Amino acid sequence: MNEPLTILFATSEAYPFAKHGGLADVSFSLPLAIKEKGHDIRMILPKYHGFNERKHRIYEIHRLSQIPMVINKKEEIASVASSSIHNSKAKVQTYITTLPAFFEMKRGLYSEPETDKPYKDNAERFLIYNFSILHTCLLLGWIPDIIHCNDWTTALLPALIRHYFPEEFSKTKTVLTIHNFSAGQTFTLEDIESLGLHKKIIESAIENGVVNFLKSGIQFADAITTVSETYKEEILNATVDTAGLHTFIAPKKRKFHGILNGVDSYVWNPEKDPHLRKNYSLKTIEDKFENKEELGSILGIECKKEIPILSFIRHFSSEKGVDLLIESLPSLVKTGAVIVILGEGDKKYKTKLGALMTKYPSNVFCFFEFNEELAHKIEAGSDMFLNLSTVEPCGLNHLYSLAFGTVPISFETGGIKETYIDYLQNSKKGAGFKFQEYSKESFLQTVAKALEIYKNSSLWSKIINNGMTLSFQWSKSAEQYLSLYSKLVNSK
Repeated sequence: MNEPLTILFATSEAYPFAKHGGLADVSFSLPLAIKEKGHDIRMILPKYHGFNERKHRIYEIHRLSQIPMVINKKEEIASVASSSIHNSKAKVQTYITTLPAFFEMKRGLYSEPETDKPYKDNAERFLIYNFSILHTCLLLGWIPDIIHCNDWTTALLPALIRHYFPEEFSKTKTVLTIHNFSAGQTFTLEDIESLGLHKKIIESAIENGVVNFLKSGIQFADAITTVSETYKEEILNATVDTAGLHTFIAPKKRKFHGILNGVDSYVWNPEKDPHLRKNYSLKTIEDKFENKEELGSILGIECKKEIPILSFIRHFSSEKGVDLLIESLPSLVKTGAVIVILGEGDKKYKTKLGALMTKYPSNVFCFFEFNEELAHKIEAGSDMFLNLSTVEPCGLNHLYSLAFGTVPISFETGGIKETYIDYLQNSKKGAGFKFQEYSKESFLQTVAKALEIYKNSSLWSKIINNGMTLSFQWSKSAEQYLSLYSKLVNSK
């Protein structure tokens, strides 16, 4: 075995501390998978509003209790505490960075919960957080081989190292994972100039007068990863939104690597999931119906095997397909199906969905919240999962659905192309359904075909079997990341 690597996984969210989307799940599962392979990986994230020291077992680190940082001639004080994430095989040291005015005093992670509008000071918030990450390493006397950055919120780290701490981190290599390009926030030049950043960092982030931290990260990181091979090609070929960076990205294609996300078999496993009324596996798939009955009791309806439950669990945004869902709901209701929706986000979508729930009280049920336990119950209790994203870099919810025997219906984009085969194209290996044209008509036609096949229990069982036998283990993805880390560390 090669010498164990030291890795700092820098993120802006991680389950179970704070979750906005799939990044939180990846930030939990990937570090643990790497730790299981014998490497010293640690994680760091900010302390947001609502963190519970007792629940999350957060403890003070005396030497990190007051970290002074001078940013734009102003002193900012950070405190870093200790916690951990763990499963039955591994435990990962987790640093919790406290910057009260920038994080704890705001109710959302990135935006106002009521409006879903990004905080105006996000550039300053995450710049200061990025600086605190590097100061934490220096005070610990722990300079990792790899700093693994994630999305725009930590994308400035490679540039900060290059221009502020080149000697201290001279042997550290940086990896930037782009989980979703279009979810990145951009800023005006005025937003950034007031922060006192090194001129070359500002220049590295500007494209057509717009400041994009991801541009800086792509320029200075030693390697870039995306969460599927297909999404990598979509970025390089500009078939997805890259915030106007295609001309900048194209010459750097050799830095890009596609590594498919996995499914955490500790968290998303119907055989062991503590949130379920009745655990089940492929061998005991008939027990899945008890979870459908429990979901029915939560909704206040009687569940019948012949009436399918369709679920939608997403952050409410246009990219996640909420517009298509709203447009299609009246037609879905006409099929007799029950539709369960869980999520939070843009207020306009909550208003429209709330009106449809009032109009169709027996068929449409909405929960406007982030609720991890309910998400598990909905996955287990549903018959089909609706994945309507216009862009899906990898997609985790449909992977959870496959593991839970809940058949996905997806728009074919990004990681969807790599993860399962369309039953309508291959009845022997098909594990779900896909539509290739992003329209109400194409989506509803695909749903109609799925509902017709659902009536045939033997065919439906075959589709479930195909899905539940697919394997998306984080162990495989971790090996690919470790291979990349090793190449970077051993490169001159």
